[in-house]
Amino acid sequence: MQGAPAELTEDEQEVIDLFLPMTHLVSNAGMNFKVVVVTDDSGDESPVVTSYLFGTCSLVVQLRGNTLYPVLMGSHDPYRRRTKLRAILAHEIGHCFEYTEADRTAIVQGKKGLSPTDTRSEADRHDDEVRADLFALAWAAVYNPKEFDAVYGYLRELRLELVPDQPRYATGEELAQGLEFKRATGAASPSLLKAVATTPASIQPATEASTSVP
Repeated sequence: MQGAPAELTEDEQEVIDLFLPMTHLVSNAGMNFKVVVVTDDSGDESPVVTSYLFGTCSLVVQLRGNTLYPVLMGSHDPYRRRTKLRAILAHEIGHCFEYTEADRTAIVQGKKGLSPTDTRSEADRHDDEVRADLFALAWAAVYNPKEFDAVYGYLRELRLELVPDQPRYATGEELAQGLEFKRATGAASPSLLKAVATTPASIQPATEASTSVP
């Protein structure tokens, strides 16, 4: 894994151009961010992931030779691509909040902080994956309300169609909890993001039948 090279591909530049302004909006949460671009062939790895070490959350971009990325994007339409990318990136920022809170808890407990092993353990937890998806929906409600329905539909497609039967990811019922954020659009504020990122995902689930997007 290497730092960002001098020459980025068009896809890598697109991700970075969307990600950096998003991190500025949550910088007051006391988090440090950096971008790491993997220049090796990534195969079928997740195209964008986060890692956390010594108080810094890294967005790891691994798009070169990535077979999964075109499947996740699925469209060359610029608007749809940006909406999908913002959903993915907001999900990863949600993980950064989770790692930061876990790191602070570890320090309070007398530990040195969140270790790389702890980070991997956090990333494998169903609760944290659900919470990161809900964070992406909250992000849309706060910063991109016109995209909310598209983000919700895309997350459902990701979890229920593109990579179904993955127990670590959200169910349709769990995703439907995020529809409450759409109702808050207009009154939503950045404080909603921190609340979602630091609250266990096992809140009272909404039913898809009663809260479906029109």
